[in-house]
Amino acid sequence: MREHKNARSINKTLTYIVKCLDVYTNKTISSVTRTDVGKNSSSNEISSLISEDLPGSISELSAGINTHFKDVLANGAEITLRLTVMEKSSTAFDDYCGDDEIGEMIVQWLKENTINSSFKMVKNTSNELFFTNVRIHTSQGGTAYSAYDFAKDLKNGLRKGCGLDAKNVTQSLGDAYVQVN
Repeated sequence: MREHKNARSINKTLTYIVKCLDVYTNKTISSVTRTDVGKNSSSNEISSLISEDLPGSISELSAGINTHFKDVLANGAEITLRLTVMEKSSTAFDDYCGDDEIGEMIVQWLKENTINSSFKMVKNTSNELFFTNVRIHTSQGGTAYSAYDFAKDLKNGLRKGCGLDAKNVTQSLGDAYVQVN
């Protein structure tokens, strides 16, 4: 009787992805992907495989995070901005306030109140304006400044400039939302 030894050795390998997200935009700011971790390792324990490989990934993650924060310091935090006109309102963004349409005044306000006039209009209708890639300061007057503060300043500008009844209904760090009544 002949004995056959199994020439194969079952060796576990690990694939993992670590992502760091910007809390304002939910965009990935740094990530590391590793495949076949432990391929040449004698250990089959997942915890050992992670312990062996992860410390080498941390410096790569840190570099991506540092690059992102340098960008935020230079170009501001990125948020979205949405403005809507309520159904019951008699106002529309293509109505005039003085010599300009309200929507045009909002765009001009954004040019003056974003870092490097950075924003991208993705929706422009008579009852909704939507902007992405809006870059704002992270602090103002020595205190933290967020999407809520940005929306509050815009709301106040609409009230002072056109007498519009507007409401700041911002709910998160990175999504400013103003409703015009």
